[in-house]
Amino acid sequence: MSKTDKILALHEKIIAKAKRTPNWLTHCPREYKVPKGYSNPAWYTTLTLATSGVKIEGVDSPNYSFQSDISFKVGEMLSTYMFPHYFLDKDLVKLMGMTQMTNEVDLAKIKYPFDSCLFTLPINMIQDVYSDLDREKPREKLGASFEYNKCYLTQLAYARSFDVQTMSQELNAKSKGLQSTDGRHYMPQISRLWSETLALEEDQQHKAQEIILKGLEQQIGEPCRIVPSFSVVMAYDTGDIGVTCYPIEKDKGLGEIVKSYDNTFYFENEKLKNLDEVKGVRNEVSSMQNLTKLVVTLILYMSSKATEYKTESKGDKGQPKGKPEK
Repeated sequence: MSKTDKILALHEKIIAKAKRTPNWLTHCPREYKVPKGYSNPAWYTTLTLATSGVKIEGVDSPNYSFQSDISFKVGEMLSTYMFPHYFLDKDLVKLMGMTQMTNEVDLAKIKYPFDSCLFTLPINMIQDVYSDLDREKPREKLGASFEYNKCYLTQLAYARSFDVQTMSQELNAKSKGLQSTDGRHYMPQISRLWSETLALEEDQQHKAQEIILKGLEQQIGEPCRIVPSFSVVMAYDTGDIGVTCYPIEKDKGLGEIVKSYDNTFYFENEKLKNLDEVKGVRNEVSSMQNLTKLVVTLILYMSSKATEYKTESKGDKGQPKGKPEK
């Protein structure tokens, strides 16, 4: 048995164990028919299941986990939109990788076929740098009896959410010299309602958004604002997860947004002040930025073929059009 086959067999063993947990069907309601040459999309759910049903601490809490926060958000949004999923063709991934992404792409203006989506990549196609970091050996976490000499991406998931930031959170971020959007947090119902307003005519949209903000401020007890955010979760065959999240700021292109977060990085839930503190972190930041651009390229590709896709509501049956699964 090859090393790749051993890894896939180990994944299936761990997935089978995860399926016995009470929350499994809530977070992974689909059974996937996995084509040869791909890992099981359920591997993604297995890795992120630990963040389900837990209280996500606020960013000011000493117990705050950036990874858990973003993983939870993307998982919740995948559930909201019925887990849109696609197996990516190898030639398509190569084409997307060769596509030069302009830095002027505006995340606020592009069309999102889905507010959240999961992609499974061909096995051993995109190697990443997690194995270069000074962290717990991934094989020890998985209990594998063989050596991992490389670390490969298995899934990518994204979510466009509309997060809430209170005035006190904004002022606190500015006083600490952080990004002005730091401290924003995801509220599922608010994000979903705000997203629904985007389909309205401009005047109706503004009125609906004013009503949402007014009710939110009454609930929280202070002025608030909505911060559109773009999150990406990266799953690896070694059992590691990488996460990143950027505010979708007006008049800022993708290149500027991604670059502005060069010095914001969490390692083992600790924010690093100097990216050179830990071996390999600078490479990892660069890798996450490139993967974010890859996801945006995929979204642009999907939106260019928008007539081939159909978003489902929870009451609909069937699959989205296109080729979500083989």
